[in-house]
Amino acid sequence: MAGFVISSRDVAAMRQRATLGAAGTSVLAPKLDEHAVSRAARRKAASDARAKRWPNTLAATRELKERAREERLKRAEAERMVTDELEEARRLEERADTLERARSALIANTDKMKMLRAQQMKVKVALVRRKQLQMKDHRREAERQRERAYHEEVMARVREGEEAERAAAAAQVAKSREVQRTIHEQLEEVKGAAKARAAAAKAEGKAIRRAAVAAEREEAAAEQARREEQRRNNEAMLRANQALKSIKASRVDEERKEAEALLRYKDEKDAKEQRRRDFMAAKRAAAERRAGEMRAIIEERFKAAAADEGAKLEAQQTASRAKADAAAASKSEDKAALQAEIDRSRRQQMERRRAAKDAARRQDMANSAKWGGVVQRLADEERATEQAKRDAALAVSRANLRLTRSLADGLQRHEAEEREADVDALREGTDGDTGFTEAAAKLVEAERRAGRRTDFIERSIARAKKEPILPAGVDL
Repeated sequence: MAGFVISSRDVAAMRQRATLGAAGTSVLAPKLDEHAVSRAARRKAASDARAKRWPNTLAATRELKERAREERLKRAEAERMVTDELEEARRLEERADTLERARSALIANTDKMKMLRAQQMKVKVALVRRKQLQMKDHRREAERQRERAYHEEVMARVREGEEAERAAAAAQVAKSREVQRTIHEQLEEVKGAAKARAAAAKAEGKAIRRAAVAAEREEAAAEQARREEQRRNNEAMLRANQALKSIKASRVDEERKEAEALLRYKDEKDAKEQRRRDFMAAKRAAAERRAGEMRAIIEERFKAAAADEGAKLEAQQTASRAKADAAAASKSEDKAALQAEIDRSRRQQMERRRAAKDAARRQDMANSAKWGGVVQRLADEERATEQAKRDAALAVSRANLRLTRSLADGLQRHEAEEREADVDALREGTDGDTGFTEAAAKLVEAERRAGRRTDFIERSIARAKKEPILPAGVDL
C-alpha cells in the first residue's frame, strides 16, 4: 500500500465524485406545507367521491406513480448505502494507511529505510504498475456504470415528464371540452327561452288581432244597421216631405241650418275615428253626397209642402233627431267600450311582457349563478395546480441546494479531520532502529498475508541493518 504512486489530488477527486454520485440519487422529496397537504387531501376526497366507480381514476394513476417513485427511491437508497459502505471501508483503509505512513515517517527518512525502499522498489514497480492499471480500468468501468445509470435515470425522468405532460394536456383538453359543453348548454337554454318568449308574443299578437277583427266586424255590423235605420228614416221623411211640399218655403232657412248642423256633427264624429280614417273618409264622402241629395230633395219637397203640416214635420224631425242622437250615443258608448277593451288588453300585454322580462332576468341570474360557479371552480383548480407545480419545483431546488451545501461542508470537515489525524500521527511517530524494525516486520507480514514470497525482502532488511550509515553525498 505504501508503494502506490497515486497522488492525493487524484484520491480527493475520486472521493468527491463518489460522494456526489451517491448523493445525487438520494434527493429527498420536497416537504409540502400544511396548507398544501390539506388542500391535496380535500381534492383527493372530492376526486374519490366523483370517480369512486370509474375504472381509470386519478387516484389509481397517482398511486402507481407514488409506488414507482417509492421503488425508485428505495433502489437509489440501497445503491447509496452500498456506495457509502464501500466509501467508509475505503476511508478506514486510507486512514489506517495514513496513520501507518505518518507513524513511520521518521523511519522512512533514515538511510537504512531509504536503502530498503530502493531495493524493494525494484521488486514492486511491476506489481504497483499492474495495480495502477487495474485500478484505472476499474475506475473507467465504474465511471461507465455511473454514466449508464445516470443516463437510464435521466431517460426515466424524461419519460415520466412526457407522461406528465401528456396527462396535463389530456386534462386541459377535458377542461376545454367541459367549458365548451357548458357554453353550448347555456346557448341552448338562452335560445329555448327566446323561442318560448317569441312564441308567446306571437300567440298574444294573434289573439289581439282576432279581437280587433271581431271588434271591427261588430262595428261594421252596427254601422250597417245604422245605415239601414237611416235609410228607412229617409224614406219615411221622403214620404212626409212629399205631403209637406206646401210649407217648405217658410222652413227652408231652418232646415238648411239643421242640415249644416247635421253635417258638422258628422264631420266631428268622423274626426274622432282616427283608427278608421280611410273608411270614415269614404263614409264622410258618401254622407256628403247623401246630404247634398237630401238637401236638394228636402228643398224641392219643402217648397211644395203646405204650412198646416208643420207640426207633423216638427214631430218627425224631433223623432229623427232623437234617433240620430240615440245612435250617436250608442256608437260613442260602443267606441268607449272598445277603447276600454283595447286599453285593458294593452295593460295585460304590458304586464305579461314585464313578467316575461322578470322571468328571463331571473333565469339569466340563475344561469350565471349555476355556470359561473363551474367556470370559477375550473379556473381555481388550474391556478391551484400551477401553484403546486411551482411550489414543488422551488422545494426541489432548495433541497438540492441544501444537499450540495451539506456535502461540501461534510467534505471540508472530513479533510480537516484527516489533516488533524495526520498531524497526530506525525507527533506520535517513532524513529531510529525500533521504528525500522517494526516497519520491516509489518511489511514482511503484509507480503505473507498477500501470499507472496518474502525471501528477498528479508535479505534486504538484514543487509540494510548491517550496512553503516554514510555521510550525505558519499556514494557506495
